[in-house]
Amino acid sequence: MPRKVVALDSWCVPIPRDLFSPDEYSLTTYNKRIETREEVCDAVRDANVVAVTLTVLDAHVLSPANTPNLELVVAISAGTDNIDLKACKARGIRVLNSPDSNTQSVAEHALALFLATRRSIPKIQHHVFTSQQWTETGSLTNKLSLPSGGKPASLKNETVGIMGFGAVGA
Repeated sequence: MPRKVVALDSWCVPIPRDLFSPDEYSLTTYNKRIETREEVCDAVRDANVVAVTLTVLDAHVLSPANTPNLELVVAISAGTDNIDLKACKARGIRVLNSPDSNTQSVAEHALALFLATRRSIPKIQHHVFTSQQWTETGSLTNKLSLPSGGKPASLKNETVGIMGFGAVGA
């Protein structure tokens, strides 16, 4: 009998259907967020493996009465905050995560937010969509000024400090 894999958060992290051999694994995916604990319990009841990103797997969900066959929980994320690690350890359920899965994306996003804020991109976007200034004058230059009235901020004389030197900081 194939081992049952349940991917609870495939609505936000798609699981390729050809990832598993159908002779060895049956894959059940959820393409919308499961809202209640009871729905989570029902979804994982017969699973051997559960893959999650955001769905909470608490001690009740992970209880032997609810998941008698569970052997492995895979966090398709760096963190495991949504998984009751004590309950898993007590039952001998292995928990794996993906510690470097988002490192590059998080670092790039932090730099993008810094640059967008420094160059007032959210402020300019807001003015483009909420006022007629762009269509009437063809310019939003006055909106680029600093709150003090000075010229728009550039990166020419900037120094960026990195707080912490973990995977993202590195």
